[in-house]
Amino acid sequence: MLFKRLFNTRRGFTLVEVLVALTITGLIMGGISTGIIQLMSISERNTNAITAQRQLQQAGDAISTDVVQARRVLYGQGNTPAGTGFSIVLEWTNLVGNEFTITYRITNDGLLLRDESINGGTATTRKIAEHISTSAANTFFVPRSGFPGTYTLTITAIIEGRYTVTETRIYEVRQRSS
Repeated sequence: MLFKRLFNTRRGFTLVEVLVALTITGLIMGGISTGIIQLMSISERNTNAITAQRQLQQAGDAISTDVVQARRVLYGQGNTPAGTGFSIVLEWTNLVGNEFTITYRITNDGLLLRDESINGGTATTRKIAEHISTSAANTFFVPRSGFPGTYTLTITAIIEGRYTVTETRIYEVRQRSS
C-alpha cells in the first residue's frame, strides 16, 4: 500500500490550467504584436515626412544660393515640361568673366534638375531633389510684388506609399543688389 501511494501521486497541470495559461499568453502576444505594428507604421510615416522635408530643404537651398548670384532672373520660361509651369533661368558673370546660365526645371516624374552652362557650352545636369509636385498650383516661383529682386518660391514634395506625406515650403529669395 505504501508503495502504491508513493508512485501514485500525479504531477503536472490539469487541462483547465493549461488552457488558462495559453489564453493569457495569447492575449499578451496579441498586445505585443499590435504595439510592434503600430511602431512600424509610425516609423514609416516619420521616414516619409523626413524625406519630404529633406528634399524641400535641398531644393530651397540650391535655388536660393543661385538666385543670390544671379544678375538676371527669368521664370516660367525655358525647358518646362507640359503642365508643370516651373522653370527658372538664372544668369550671371563671375569675377573671372565666365558667363553662367543655370536652369531649374521639374521633370514629369518629380525630379528637380539644375542645368548649368558656362560660357554657352554644353549644359551639365544635376539632380537637386526628387518627389517634387509637378502641379503648377503646388510648385511655383514668382516675383514678390512691391519688392524688386525678391521672389517667392513655393515648393511641394509628395512622398507616396502606404502613408502618403505632403510637405510644402515657402521661401523668400532675394537677388543680390547691383
